[in-house]
Amino acid sequence: LLFNAQSLCNKLCDLDYLLQNTKPDIVFITETWLTPDMTNGLLDKHKVYNIYRADRSTRGGGVAIFCHRRLHSIEVSVDSSFENLELVNINVMFGKSIFNFINVYRPPSSGDVAKNYVDLLANYLQHACDNKLTNIVVGDFNLPLIDWFRGVCPHDDINLPFYNVISELGLIQFVEIATRDNSLLDLVFSDDPLIMANIEVQCPFSCSDHATVAFDLLLPKQNHDTGNIKTSFCSCFNDYYYNFEQADYVSIRGALSAYNWDSLIDSCSDVEHAWSVFVDIINSVVAQYVP
Repeated sequence: LLFNAQSLCNKLCDLDYLLQNTKPDIVFITETWLTPDMTNGLLDKHKVYNIYRADRSTRGGGVAIFCHRRLHSIEVSVDSSFENLELVNINVMFGKSIFNFINVYRPPSSGDVAKNYVDLLANYLQHACDNKLTNIVVGDFNLPLIDWFRGVCPHDDINLPFYNVISELGLIQFVEIATRDNSLLDLVFSDDPLIMANIEVQCPFSCSDHATVAFDLLLPKQNHDTGNIKTSFCSCFNDYYYNFEQADYVSIRGALSAYNWDSLIDSCSDVEHAWSVFVDIINSVVAQYVP
């Protein structure tokens, strides 16, 4: 799950209800408004989660990741040169796979303050996103002017540097529906285009005016029973997966070669339509020939 809480301090009962009833494996929260006086024991009185936090020294802001204790997680140390960023970075080990999760809050500033923040964030992402891992970047970025699906971005000093670093890292943005009024602020990125499933924009947490984003991750089956893994605001790890090691690649090649790709693409009205046709075909073939 991913959501902007607009303070957890006055919503502890709602948080406990969410954790106990939806039982997510990972929860990404922005605008926690937490202070050192608010201990992790108050946030999770049942001690089900490892809680990783980056609290702001002044009122507001702050981010946190709640990761279920049955998952093997570790916090990634953030160098002091990035201390002005509001983010938390953890690695989660699942079998032989390592997932690099980064939860970010970018305050809705403008001018030189915003430019410097985005430049620093871009540098951090280039530093932290490891091409040997599966990278998943989430958060409230307050960049509603970027159209991620049409590839349209304002050519200014705030939007463009962030858009460029996302493109350079091969990250894909998966949330399609506005998360606050008519603006798409809360985003989910990954450099694995096939890992996301069941992405939903749901009702807000408590009285927040941001929607909650829920999603699953498609993971390889392990030799032991790992259970059903969900991520809060993102049902991240679920029991949906494809075992590509056992895929029928001969049939896949045959099925894909049977399509007249030139004719299919030419018949599409625009790039989005062409992409939709392509993805539908790939998903259909994968579902048919990958167990």
